Amino acid sequence: MYSLNETIILYDLTNTYLTGRSYKSYRARRGLSKEKRRGCPLLTLALVLDEDGFPKGSQIFPGNVSEPQTLRTILRELKKELPDQLPLPGDKPTVVVDAGIATEDNLKLITEAGYNYICVARNCPSEIPEDGLSTIKEGRPCIEAKRLDGDGEVLLYCRSSGRAEKEQAMMSLFQRRFEKGLESITSSLTKKGGIKKYHKVMERLGRLREKYPSISQFYRIEVQPEGGKVKTITWSFNQGKAEIRFSGSYYIRTNRQELSDKDLWSLYTMLTQVEDAFRCLKSELGLRPVYHQKNERYRKAISS
Repeated sequence: MYSLNETIILYDLTNTYLTGRSYKSYRARRGLSKEKRRGCPLLTLALVLDEDGFPKGSQIFPGNVSEPQTLRTILRELKKELPDQLPLPGDKPTVVVDAGIATEDNLKLITEAGYNYICVARNCPSEIPEDGLSTIKEGRPCIEAKRLDGDGEVLLYCRSSGRAEKEQAMMSLFQRRFEKGLESITSSLTKKGGIKKYHKVMERLGRLREKYPSISQFYRIEVQPEGGKVKTITWSFNQGKAEIRFSGSYYIRTNRQELSDKDLWSLYTMLTQVEDAFRCLKSELGLRPVYHQKNERYRKAISS
């Protein structure tokens, strides 16, 4: 529309829920709702922004679509709809995506389409660097980073003081709730009429782990059966590994080796513009919930 030459392309997804059964819509599907609306049919919205925050493209996917599978469609539509606005071959655009989309296949797809990429690494080194960190943002939160150059790629280890405080609080909350659930299961072993059968107890433990997946992986739970029933349940918590997971650190991955540490981090944090756009759509513009039932109606309502 404005003939802008994009050098940064921001891409992310969100979903919204529909009212009613939406049986007339082939895209309305039940899936993982980001608003915890498990009983409602969902729609997935993909949004593309440029570095100035202008929307450059959007797409509506079924509510149960796999996020990584949407990238191919978006790249194809971007090439088709914006051929005159893309930079010259010597100035390749950079696609910024979150970890949910940054699979190995998708990163290969981005490079084959003639783009660079910046994302959060899905697979991180086993050892976290503690020495040689440099400050790339002072104040609060303070951001420290260390550059790890690889074969044609750069990994930037980032540690945020604000994110660390938030994740430590989350860890404490999840830990309290998970252990409260364990204590409830354990106390029923000694109550009259409580659940004591082995398979029933294991089902309860499985549901509890499924409810708190981020913290349950650090617990080792031992169940001692006796005569088809459970006698005792004991558990231990791996504090060291949990603190690494909730340390407020992450790795930014890119194939742009010429960028400085600060520039690389700044480019990735531009992805918050897409999150702000989603927040505006759902609040000020009333995208949540969608009251239309037919595909053509909700497509026009969302697109407008």
